[in-house]
Amino acid sequence: MKIIKAAKSIYVIYAVLMFLITMMIVFPCILIFSLLNEKRKEKCNYWILRAWSFVWYKLIFLRHKSFYSEVYDKRKQYIYVANHSSYLDIPQLLLAVKRPIIILGRHDLAAIPVFGIIYKSVTISVDRSQIKERANSYQQLKNVLQNGSSVFIFPEGSFNETGNLLKPFHDGAFRLSAEMNIPIKPIIFPDNIKRLHYKTLFSLSPGICRSVFLKDIYPDTSKANPIVALKQEVFYEMESALRKS
Repeated sequence: MKIIKAAKSIYVIYAVLMFLITMMIVFPCILIFSLLNEKRKEKCNYWILRAWSFVWYKLIFLRHKSFYSEVYDKRKQYIYVANHSSYLDIPQLLLAVKRPIIILGRHDLAAIPVFGIIYKSVTISVDRSQIKERANSYQQLKNVLQNGSSVFIFPEGSFNETGNLLKPFHDGAFRLSAEMNIPIKPIIFPDNIKRLHYKTLFSLSPGICRSVFLKDIYPDTSKANPIVALKQEVFYEMESALRKS
């Protein structure tokens, strides 16, 4: 048992070192890309960070696989949503989506030295406790969508610590979808909490990490409350898929 615990600790320390080393390699690229215009910067930041995710996963023996419930058109504009239960979720979504996206992310991660600069290069950060910040981030997301790009939102907001498959969704992603008539593309990450639990880094273990793409879901503006209806439909589809996974 002691040997297993020691091996586990060595693996986690190795994974953290690989994270830091590869991030330091990426950092100068992000600084250079910051000199580009917004559209080119968005693409370059996405592709370099997708490459980083691929390399880091390989180095720490994580195997990413994507599965599709219908044909996935990566050129189509979407509002992507996924369940949120692990720190692996963001690197994994970069691997899964296969197109430049802007992510709505937690504001506190942007304050971490070096990593914060990299994190901000592909995210719009939000402090959900501040009404003004929520409104500002919502407008930024609308601007991104109006420019033809796609966005990614964790509708649960923060880690799901409820013990349920999902916790209640916030309205933001579904309001954007209804207002701009852009479909929701739900994704589930059924393995990430088993690979790295949100409570501790020392839960990290090698293995498979699946990304399962569900069907496109469009807002139905003929309904009395299209935002609520859309949110309920997406919740049901994701919860059902997680239960089957």
